Parts: sequence; structure tokens; C-alpha cells
Amino acid sequence: MRLFWFALLPLAACNPDGPGQGSCDAVEVLINEVLVDAAGDDEGYEWVELVNLGSAEVDLSSFYIGWQKSESSTGESAGFPSGTVIPAGGYLLLGEESVDGTDVVLDLDLGQGTGGDGVYLFNPCGEPVDAVVYGDSNDDSIPDESGSEAASNAGKPGAGESLARCADGIDGVDTDDPGSDFIVLGETSISPGEANACPCESQGADVQVVINEVLVDPDGADGGLEWIELYNAGSSDACLDLWTIEYFKGDPLDGTERTLPVGLSIPAGSYVTLGDEDVSFEPDALADLSFGNGDDGDAIHLYDYQGDLEDALVYGGSNEDGMLDEGGVATSVAADPGADMTLVRCPDGQDTGASGDDFATCGFAGGTPGESNSACCGGGGACDQASDVTLVINEIMVNPAGADGGYEWVELYNPGTTDIDASTWRFEWYKSDPGSASGSAALPAGTSIPSHGFLLVGEEFVSGFDVEAALDFGNGTSGDAVHLADCSGNLEDAVVYGDDNEDGMQDENGTATSVADKPGDDEALARDPDGSDSNRSGDDFCIASSDTPGSGNAGCL
Repeated sequence: MRLFWFALLPLAACNPDGPGQGSCDAVEVLINEVLVDAAGDDEGYEWVELVNLGSAEVDLSSFYIGWQKSESSTGESAGFPSGTVIPAGGYLLLGEESVDGTDVVLDLDLGQGTGGDGVYLFNPCGEPVDAVVYGDSNDDSIPDESGSEAASNAGKPGAGESLARCADGIDGVDTDDPGSDFIVLGETSISPGEANACPCESQGADVQVVINEVLVDPDGADGGLEWIELYNAGSSDACLDLWTIEYFKGDPLDGTERTLPVGLSIPAGSYVTLGDEDVSFEPDALADLSFGNGDDGDAIHLYDYQGDLEDALVYGGSNEDGMLDEGGVATSVAADPGADMTLVRCPDGQDTGASGDDFATCGFAGGTPGESNSACCGGGGACDQASDVTLVINEIMVNPAGADGGYEWVELYNPGTTDIDASTWRFEWYKSDPGSASGSAALPAGTSIPSHGFLLVGEEFVSGFDVEAALDFGNGTSGDAVHLADCSGNLEDAVVYGDDNEDGMQDENGTATSVADKPGDDEALARDPDGSDSNRSGDDFCIASSDTPGSGNAGCL
């Protein structure tokens, strides 16, 4: 049987000149919270908090803290100075020199939990009074206060997170089971020297919290600008203490977790927002976020306090990376929203478990953080695309004369016999990489195109546009493409153009085998006649004899 390091310490012989100085009577003092992995450099910032559950103060002179790390077989310790007292019902903060508010300064070097580590409180006779064993496992057979290998271990805290005694939702409960007694508290919830900010233990009978809106790709550099909105579709208020958001980029099994702070809740039918420090509104809670932009499929998961998956959003227009939703590998995927466009549930809270059915791209930049998505959803209903709707890219200016910025435009045409609600339809354009859109622009809520009517979408300097949008089409070198997606994200039309298609741009049939010509400066690509659509760009489009934005095409050169 393995002999643990503290079993070698004296158990009863109190040495007045050494660790045995002071009383070895039973005390009700416990380890209550521990920071083993400070944010940034650990040195000087680790701490251990004790709590006195008794009705009288306790003299802790010559008590000491010990710790055992997975890479150490002997363990280490640091003693308390004479005169150290913890009041009845009070707390004592033992910390390194850089810890604010420290009651006793100690030199600590605690393990971070890989393979199992332990922190112990010893009385002056070398007897273990309390222990917390923690980590991603206990492969290193770390003992608890009994001297035997711990049967359970608390979690592995991340940088800046603490291990806090929170059994039954309150601090101070001791069952001698670290896995039950301790939880990981997020950086915003730690409370050195004070009562622990333990999460709520109960929920209402009908709590249905979902991811409701998210900005994954802010305009320009993303850092500090991403945000996510949650919605409670149930009839009971929801406590979100220590719920977790996890996001995945590239690898469906390797996510990044962000723990929600203690004290966050959502009343029934209401919203909360979590955002980075530079978002354009005041979020309900700050969160350091770095969502994927949707290349080959990305995902966001929402877990409750017990770690159960409550909701998932998979987005990007494809799922080549095999991202998971509530049912396994997602077969329904929301769109790639594009720069500064949000993904929204339509209507709020709708949850079929299929991201492609539940989410649409908001019709205008910036979205509706903390509010209903109805303005983004074209009046509030889910996207319900009629089977006979036909809408095509009819004419397009990808290379205006001079500098392109501000002068690009695209014209849509409705060749059908009924008006079309084009709310939240969007363009995506591809340059060099057929698997990743270079940008997108969505049509705002309320956009309608009458039967045999035209809609001109243009940049700020385009004369007579119906909808203004920021565009940045490719000029056609080695093949470029513009796609038109409906309100569900389904590809409805495409034009592939250029001197060739070496880059493998996609149309409705897959990799395009028919490519429209590469237009020169100030030349438009136009369907001839209006609305003709064989799904072959080289057959349907030509260089226009003159451009006619917003009206019928003039024919070919």
C-alpha cells in the first residue's frame, strides 16, 4: 500500500518548538476556497481561504497548509505565524505577497490539477484537518484527509477560476467528498476572504433557455465586439448561475468554455446578453468571446449548471467539420451570416433542434441585442418560403470604372406571377476560395419585389438604389461568384464569371462548368433575356451593351 507524504508527520507528539506548537483539539475550520491557477503568471497570486464554522474563535498558531502536486511525491507545506486567529463564523485569507486583502502571507506553489493535486490544512500535531483533491482526474492517487487515495476529486479550474466549497448551494458544507463539496467558480464569481458566491440550486418547473441571437463576425477585427443573446422561452424564471457557453472552431471535440457569472438570471419571456468589452451596447454580463466565422461549420453549445446540453447552434452553410448539435452530428446548419450580420431565431425561442430551420440571418447590420427578433424576421414569423418563388440575379456591376469602392451594384428580378417577400434574403460573394464567402449582404425586413419587378441593391454612390448595401465583388480573375440565398439560407441563384474557373467556384449544380465572361471596367453582366435561368452562367449572362440598373436589360455587346 502506498505511504503518503503526510503520513510521515507526527500525529500526536506536539513539539512546542516546531509544528506541534499550539492546540491539536478538534476545530471546525475548513478549506473554503482555493485559487491554484491565477490568471497570467501564478507566482505571487495563489491563495487559500479558510472558514470557521464554530461558535468561538480559533487560534491557528502553528497550523499549516500543505500541498501535493502530481509531479511531487513528497509534498510541501507553509506554516502560519504565532498569533494567527480566525473569528467565529469568519474567514481567513492565506495568500502570496501579491494577493489583495491577504490576512496571512505564505509562499505557495499549488498544482493546477493535471492528473490530480491536493491542498491540505494540518493542525500543529501534523494531523490533516481538511483536504481538497482536484483536477481533470486522480491518476496520481492523491490522498484525502484520511490518508487514503481520494475516492472523488473536484474539477480542474482554469486560469483565474477558483475551487469553492458549495455543496447544497452554500459554503462550509463538508461531506469529506471533494467532488461533491467543491465546484469551479468563474473568474467573475471568486470571493477571496468572503462567503462563496454559490450558484442557485433550484429552477422553476418550466425553464427553456436557448441561444436566440449571436454576432460571430463583427465588421473589421472581431476582438472585443462579439456577443450572444439568450432567451427564456419557458413560463418560469431561469437562474443561470454557472451555466456554460462552449464554442467550437474546426474541431467538434475541442471547444472553448466560458462560464456565466453567479447572479445572472432570465425572467420568463425575457433576454440576457453576454458581450465583449467593446460591444456597442451595455451587455448584462461581460464575456471574452471568440466565435468561429462559419468556415466549414462552427458551433456554439449552451450547458446548464450540471453540464447538460440545453441548446446548440451549428452554422456556416455546411458542416464539413462535423459539428455536433443536440442529436449528434448536425444535419441541419444555419447560414454563414457574414460580416456584422447576426444569426437570429425566427421567431424568438423556436427550437426544433435543427439550426437551419430555426435560424436566419438578420436583415440589417448589428441585429437586435436584448430585444425581440421580430424586426429581423420580416415581421416575426419563421421563414416560410413558397415552393413557386423564383428570384434571380439579373444584372450585376462587379468592376466599376476607377476605384470600385461605393459604386458596385446588383439587380434582382422577379419573373414570377406573385409578389415576393425578400426579407432577410442575402448575397454572398466568393473570391479565390469557393468554400468560404468573402462577404455577404442581407436584405432588410420589409423588402418586397412585385411580379415582373426589379430591385436595385447598391453601394452608397450608386444612383437610384432601392436598398443600400456594402458590396465587394471580385473582378473575375480565375473565377469569382455571387450567390443569392433565401431567408432559410438555401441557394436560390448564382452567377459565376471570369476568365476561367480555376478556383472552382460553385453554382446551383456544384462546381461550375459554365462561366460568364470576365467584364471589363464599367461593364455589366446581364441576363439575356431578363430572368432567363438555365443554371449555366455562360449561357444566361453576357456583357451588356449598356448597363440598365433597376430596369429591363438592353441586350449584349
